Amino acid sequence: MAGAETEELQQRLSRLRQAAVPTRGRGRGARARGRGRGGAGRGAVPGRFSSIDRRPTTLIVSDFAAVGRAGTVAHLTRFGEVTDCRPAGDTGAALAVTFGTRRQAEAALAGGATVGVHRLTLGWPLSATAAAAKAAADVVQTVEMDTGADQAVDTDPAESPTNLSDFEDDEGDDADDEDDRSWRP
Repeated sequence: MAGAETEELQQRLSRLRQAAVPTRGRGRGARARGRGRGGAGRGAVPGRFSSIDRRPTTLIVSDFAAVGRAGTVAHLTRFGEVTDCRPAGDTGAALAVTFGTRRQAEAALAGGATVGVHRLTLGWPLSATAAAAKAAADVVQTVEMDTGADQAVDTDPAESPTNLSDFEDDEGDDADDEDDRSWRP
């Protein structure tokens, strides 16, 4: 009985060794042949050529009052996994909806603008520099409104320097001008 068990174990061991042998290569340190961008070979750093997508996966959704917050989130889950949903801004008139991947967020942006007959406004959040630029523009606009710089100046047309009645029409001046202009017939 001990011999039969030993024989079964040896057969099993040989099958496992055959399964473990790579189909290509010649053992330790073997390199793949051929051209192309394939394997990195021995001693390669894993993930050397991979890149991390740091683009935003959050969409700003507004004009959702007719559908409601729950209805909006339920609609957007058709395009991918919604990982977070919270109010955006101070007023709460917009939602910041975060998706699992950028691809899911782009799909929601492309196809998720309509819920039945209602239209949602979808967009990417502003970056820090764009938000700062917009805030600066708002401050400048507020200052102009406070100082009245953007109000129209009310002038009397008679006092305007471009009023044509200020110029006198002398016939004698036209005769002198004609002599100076030899190119004119």
